Amino acid sequence: MSLRDRDLISIQEARELVARAAAAQKKFSAFSQEQVDAVVEACAKAAADNAEALARTAVQETGYGNVPDKIIKNTLAAVEVPRAIRAMRTVGVLREDREKGIVEVASPVGVVAAVTPVTNPIVTPMCNAMFAIKTGNAVVFAPHPAGTVVACVPVRAEHEDALKSGRASMERFIADLVRDYESGKVDRREFCKAVVLAATVYAVGDAAKAQAPRGFKMIGINHISYTCPDYAKVRDWYVSVLGMENTPGKDNGQRANLMFGPEPGKGGSFVVARTARPAANPRPPARSLVDHVCYSIPNWDDDRVNAVLRATGRSFTSRSGNVNVLDPFNYPVQLANSEEENAWK
Repeated sequence: MSLRDRDLISIQEARELVARAAAAQKKFSAFSQEQVDAVVEACAKAAADNAEALARTAVQETGYGNVPDKIIKNTLAAVEVPRAIRAMRTVGVLREDREKGIVEVASPVGVVAAVTPVTNPIVTPMCNAMFAIKTGNAVVFAPHPAGTVVACVPVRAEHEDALKSGRASMERFIADLVRDYESGKVDRREFCKAVVLAATVYAVGDAAKAQAPRGFKMIGINHISYTCPDYAKVRDWYVSVLGMENTPGKDNGQRANLMFGPEPGKGGSFVVARTARPAANPRPPARSLVDHVCYSIPNWDDDRVNAVLRATGRSFTSRSGNVNVLDPFNYPVQLANSEEENAWK
């Protein structure tokens, strides 16, 4: 009867975990692509920061493998897996085929059940967590009995690093839970169940609080659409003077994407320079306009900036840390160091 009873208890625990994970996933399904990606990146950072400690714990508890190899394995997974999925769109409309009338829309499955082998107690839950979160799902882990504690550590680490509020209360919860486990008040099954449940419910609940109460929360400018008589003149000037990069494969003789800032997928922006042509669907004239664009320049040096602009032959006005110049079609461009145009100073 004892074994059978434990089986029944295990089934009930699984049902409760899935029910709570489903409730958490329902909240998580309202997250934007940017919010989902932020949680994945936080998980990856936590895994990378704890690669060595996780490796030592895995070898100590399971008796399998060796620490140096597991450090390499943990680090590679924490870096390469998020890099491989970083640019993937997994929220909302994924792609559209207007000719065939087909729209592909992402739809999470809800709750993912993940089994963790004793030979891979770190990388498996680490990657499964990132895969589940990236696709808008919740995940419930079932670790091998010989690797229960170490399998829960990456979940705990990823969760704590993803939290934006309530960090102190979560740390106290984990600390108390570890003390109860070490003292024998809770067994491995109860310990793991509590940690996984906290990772699923707390992380989604706290992240939901960070969402803007109304409308959207902008995180940056994706691109600026710039229409002019000759896009090539603008392209050449912005590339040679402002150091923008002409995106390979996007210059079609009528328009070009000029990238600047961080690399694609990490917050960079671009200017879409295009030659003016009659609009296919004319719209009412705008009653407002963006009268200039200001670009931040790193490692600002007044003499260097002024010398570069003088070499272009275009007139400009300047003060320390700030320059205003007209581009080839007399659109006002402002250049400034990051401190000069700091909106929060």
